[in-house]
Amino acid sequence: PLLNTWILWWNSAHLPLTAPWGTAPAFHPIPDVLAFSEHLLGLAPFTTPVIWLTGNAQLAYNFAFLLTFLLSACGAYFLGLTLTKRHDVAFVVGLLYGFAPYRMAQFAHIQTMASFWMPVALAALHLYVDERRARWLAVFGAATVLQGLTSGHYLLFFPVLLGLWIAWFLPRGRRLATLGAIVGACAASALLLLPVLLHYRAVHDRYGFTRSMAEVALYSAKVTVLARGMADLWLWGPWLQHPGPEADIFPGLMPILLVVAAMLWGRPAGLIRSQSPLVFYVAATVAMWILCFGPSPSIGDVEVLYWAPYRWLTWLPGYDSLRVPARFAMLATLCLAAAAGLALARLLPKLRRRGQLALVTIAAVGALAEGWRSVPVKPAPE
Repeated sequence: PLLNTWILWWNSAHLPLTAPWGTAPAFHPIPDVLAFSEHLLGLAPFTTPVIWLTGNAQLAYNFAFLLTFLLSACGAYFLGLTLTKRHDVAFVVGLLYGFAPYRMAQFAHIQTMASFWMPVALAALHLYVDERRARWLAVFGAATVLQGLTSGHYLLFFPVLLGLWIAWFLPRGRRLATLGAIVGACAASALLLLPVLLHYRAVHDRYGFTRSMAEVALYSAKVTVLARGMADLWLWGPWLQHPGPEADIFPGLMPILLVVAAMLWGRPAGLIRSQSPLVFYVAATVAMWILCFGPSPSIGDVEVLYWAPYRWLTWLPGYDSLRVPARFAMLATLCLAAAAGLALARLLPKLRRRGQLALVTIAAVGALAEGWRSVPVKPAPE
């Protein structure tokens, strides 16, 4: 947090993407120091005005930190409403994503918590396929760029989920036209991000920065950590073992229970129809979890999957500079929240009005309870 507060302050004091901005005051006299870490430009629109008005970078950081919960919940609400057309279900989706256990485990990494543009981008894609309006492509492109400017991991991880989405949801009757439009929007977004990517690549090549497979494996999640999580979680903490740094990917039980209930009670035969959103988001959740396990998924010291999908990604430019595959868990959290919302939307019509209200209330309270954690707070030094 101290490093990120300093970066946010530096962004407020210099014009981004200029030589003075890149040469931050660290490791003197080495230039381009800011490329050694995240630049957090996607958070600058929220934090720079606060710093300009108050001169307090820590206040700006705290403001952005708290805002990540609200904006992530709102982004997921938008996606849930797009998928189900129900405000009550969308509200639950927002809670499941905005206050998920994984988010609570990432308090130290504001760039990981600032994941609110991904659900907006997915919702815009769904709306474009449904309505064929160019404005939704513009929303998708803008959200993708802003997310890429916020987190280097999401800059490279989110396109993996986008690729799966495109392969699943392209309409059959106008596949080529839709594919061309979406690929064009992706290309425009990539062009806007290209200067930052090329700069980072040049700096890393200059200094020989790479990540070894051993280091990447160290920051991968173990297969068993889906049932392990933070001790600080109010509901599950006393029952869960802490798996170590960056490995707290416990998803909670509420979204899983909703999905299982829909599959058992919600006309399971209808789930396997072509291009089912529920099937996609369940499958995408599993795919993102597999990527969380890194290049060598293992149980204990036993490797269970050779040539894992994450190892394939390391053949692509940029992925060899990332060291935390476990952060795919945020994408899994998003997909699971969407799947839970679709499942809830299938269950509610089977109940009377009071039953619907009770189920939505249970789901909402359960989402908050599973993500609730105790936070130690220390007074500011005098």
